[in-house]
Amino acid sequence: MTTETLTNNNKLKLSIKSLLINKLLCKFVGYFNGQMYRFALNDEKNIELKADKAFSPLLIIVARNYYKEEAQEYPIENKGELKKLLALEQANNEQGYYHIWGNSEGKSQVNKWFFNHLVPNAIIKLPETLLFALSAKKSQVTVVNSIELEQDNNGGGGNTKSSDLFIGRSNNLIHSLKSTKLVNSSQRFAMSVGVSQLEKDIIVKPLQLAHSLSFALTLLPANMLKNFIQKPNTQNKIQWLKSIAIPFFLVFSAYLALSSGYLSYKNYSLQQTLANKRTQINTVLEQQQYFDQQLQRYYALQNFLKDQSTTSSLWLVIADLFPQVNFTNIRIAQNRFVLRGTTEKATDLLEKIAAKVQVQDAKFDYPTRKSRNKEVFVISFKLNINNTTNKGKL
Repeated sequence: MTTETLTNNNKLKLSIKSLLINKLLCKFVGYFNGQMYRFALNDEKNIELKADKAFSPLLIIVARNYYKEEAQEYPIENKGELKKLLALEQANNEQGYYHIWGNSEGKSQVNKWFFNHLVPNAIIKLPETLLFALSAKKSQVTVVNSIELEQDNNGGGGNTKSSDLFIGRSNNLIHSLKSTKLVNSSQRFAMSVGVSQLEKDIIVKPLQLAHSLSFALTLLPANMLKNFIQKPNTQNKIQWLKSIAIPFFLVFSAYLALSSGYLSYKNYSLQQTLANKRTQINTVLEQQQYFDQQLQRYYALQNFLKDQSTTSSLWLVIADLFPQVNFTNIRIAQNRFVLRGTTEKATDLLEKIAAKVQVQDAKFDYPTRKSRNKEVFVISFKLNINNTTNKGKL
């Protein structure tokens, strides 16, 4: 496989992964900046934000205008003690969240966020400044160009206005500020909060907001999400449980359906394999049974013939003599085989018979005589019973 092919495969995997993440965003994540937006894929499969008042997401990214952000250092190095203090501070504030960045020189750095009451309820609420800060370097300022709703005296949305949001990190803490007459550039913002502006600014334009937020979400550590899970009160606890139970039930049902389908397929596949194996096993067993029957038959015949005396061995003695001998009579007398016939030379015949291992005590019973240029003979012998089964020596 060529390098170009590997590169194309990696691009395809990244593209598929990005598409799956974007689809999850479209289903479960919203953006609130005075009105609710949902993530959506356009015809080119690019992510964008679309206004949707009826959308109730599980996770809401909240615009900077709708929460208060604080960056503080505590003279406490023990994380457990610091958590107890922070819990006491936010005991009466259900919309307050915090994250402890770390500690050094006996101090701990903590960011706090307090969401506006206008922000809709959701299982998780994330401040957009947290996402933008995590997707930039520590020596870099992010400038978000935004078009947002102005709040009227009643807290509702009014006219729109353009503004810049500056975000940076100093001493692990996140700092953010809306542009003002005094702080109207990233350089002034960096100087005011102590950001070492060593990298080029990241500029996020309105049309790039959806892509930037979706990318930043992929960089958010999973263990940080637990800090932003909404703490349900008695009134909305049932609704909160429903919002968790419904997607969990859907996912669990889908898992059960897929598992059931997979197990059914595996069961069918195993049954087919077992059926094929059973046919083969039956064939083998039939062959084995037939072999055992034949073997038993062979042993039975062998046992039967073992103690039987038979004259069939005589033919093993005389089989190769037929071309040169004309036998006229063969009989048994007093446990001796008596052969009568004619041949060219009877003495040679007697020598051949006497040389066979199956034969013992071979002799002429009567003197030979001439008849028509042939010798008439009468030869008798006994069979050696111990060698009658030796068929290889005739």
